[in-house]
Amino acid sequence: MARPVNPLIIDAAQHQELEQMIKRPTTPQREVRRARIVLLRAEGKSQEPVAAQIGVNRPVVAKWEKRFREAGLAGWAEARRSGRKPSVDCGDSRSDRH
Repeated sequence: MARPVNPLIIDAAQHQELEQMIKRPTTPQREVRRARIVLLRAEGKSQEPVAAQIGVNRPVVAKWEKRFREAGLAGWAEARRSGRKPSVDCGDSRSDRH
């Protein structure tokens, strides 16, 4: 027996903001994809069909749904990633040569 779908509840203001985000031509495509995920989940679709419709894996849907549940749109900010820190000095090095 399948588990019941745990719907994502969003209010009217959030729904409107997500719709506007999708329609805005300057919105980065990764944010459009996240907005579509949230809207489809808010319609009551389960994660697997949403993933298939958007063209991502189910864990991607789960990740962005979780971030939205925890922090709303503020949760969509890209997290810092591990790796080497930038080492390029942006200062004017010509003054050091004299």
